[in-house]
Amino acid sequence: MAQTDLYIDLLKRVLANAHSPGLGPRMRYLIDCIDTSVLRPTRLERSPRDEAGAIKFDRNYFRELEHFEPEAIEGVRSDPGGRYWWEHNLSFPFTMISPARIDNVEHAVRTVVADRIPGDFLEAGVWRGGVGILIRALLESLRESDRTVWMADSFEGLPAPTHEADRGLALDANWMLPASLEEVKANFAGFGLLDDRVKFVEGYFKDTLGDLAVGPLAVLRLDGDYYSSTIETLDPLYDNVSPGGFVIIDDYGFYEGCRRAVHDFLDSRGLTPELISIDDSGVYWRK
Repeated sequence: MAQTDLYIDLLKRVLANAHSPGLGPRMRYLIDCIDTSVLRPTRLERSPRDEAGAIKFDRNYFRELEHFEPEAIEGVRSDPGGRYWWEHNLSFPFTMISPARIDNVEHAVRTVVADRIPGDFLEAGVWRGGVGILIRALLESLRESDRTVWMADSFEGLPAPTHEADRGLALDANWMLPASLEEVKANFAGFGLLDDRVKFVEGYFKDTLGDLAVGPLAVLRLDGDYYSSTIETLDPLYDNVSPGGFVIIDDYGFYEGCRRAVHDFLDSRGLTPELISIDDSGVYWRK
């Protein structure tokens, strides 16, 4: 394996915290020790408790987590987006997306470079910046010096849902989702990848993407969860995607609103692309 391939493989593991599957479960254990009033998925039956029944911090439990919680460790390792999603993301990885979706990003970047598909890369909904960091690193390793990585996000979490298709989603109340612009920039800088080839678009998509001065796009990746966020990205930016470029929808399988938005958009344009599954949530097509 070439050195650049080893670098990218290691980077993907670091961005997803794949090398430390016990980090998130340890964080959950500490949170449960501090606050036992909130019901969380837990396997703390063996932890000692005080006279009031509250969990006492057990150093041995904390150190020997793989012995006490093998299911959680294996769940985080093998399926970070599944049952142990909460534990995985308590480790604050740089991206929440699954290994398959991480591989899909790499595949898309390498393919458009190999096929000489013109254009930049834009992700709408970036969380802590992990996908953009991977794209920027891939472009560096492939010696692509004339493409820009665009990162569009409110950088303050999701808005309250407004479309009926998103009814019941309370993602605006999820304290884990906001990541500030300063935090995302610091994450890029921590990998030595913050430069003028990374541009940040701050604000809600309905306010920013319609007037965005962006040229051709080789890859457009959507991770906005909601019906409204999906439509507000596809409507203004789809025409910018170059022929042969990739459109990637992260939340197609997870959220009905996102899925409906994709099909409403395609129907409105009379488009019938082949949607290719990445995993149980992500899909993509080539324009």
